[in-house]
Amino acid sequence: MQKRRLSLGPVAGAAPATHASNAAWRVDDRAWCHDDEAGFVLCTVTSAGADKVSVRDAQGRDGELKSDELYPVNPASQDGSRDNTELMYLQEPHMLHNLAHRYARDAIYTYTAHILIACNPFKRLPLYGEKQMRAYQGKSLGMMEPHVYAVADRAYRSMSHYKMSQAVIISGESGSGKTETAKIVMSFLTWAGGSQKGSGGGSVEKLAERILQANPNAAGRRSEAKKRFARKM
Repeated sequence: MQKRRLSLGPVAGAAPATHASNAAWRVDDRAWCHDDEAGFVLCTVTSAGADKVSVRDAQGRDGELKSDELYPVNPASQDGSRDNTELMYLQEPHMLHNLAHRYARDAIYTYTAHILIACNPFKRLPLYGEKQMRAYQGKSLGMMEPHVYAVADRAYRSMSHYKMSQAVIISGESGSGKTETAKIVMSFLTWAGGSQKGSGGGSVEKLAERILQANPNAAGRRSEAKKRFARKM
């Protein structure tokens, strides 16, 4: 029976895999391997030489790679880590696997230090509202589950404490949810400003207008400025 071959190979421009040494691979070790279709697939080492390693994926496909083209696998206990910097190995396959593991549990936010990665769920989740805003208000990053409210709260508190302008950069591919995230940040900032003042909707509206006017390109109406705020506030 002819073996099915994996479409394995290095990705142009990708950082080299990190491992103790080329001789460190042993039979039955698990490794992440480049795949033309899936990006990365989990494989098992079937034989290991000085320079070449043979692997097999879960579908029984075989492939052969250079020793330094395989990526080690993190301990299963680290799957779903809230911060990617907590992972033992942090390269492209490790980050993608951790994000996918969290996304499957509707945990769409993940930290990488002070950077928040958001994966568009393409559905409504019970993650937003005044109850959640109060839970994150005044909390340091990392104390609670990753959330855009935590980033917005940090920006608001830094602005209040240092009396200096703050910036929130939101970037991503088309359809990734930049505009929606910008609206969520704006809603937290206006709510935080109103709750701090302890007054009604008037002060919240004033703060919202001040945030809009802080952008040199902002127009007078929200509908005109909304798209500009999809990337920077």
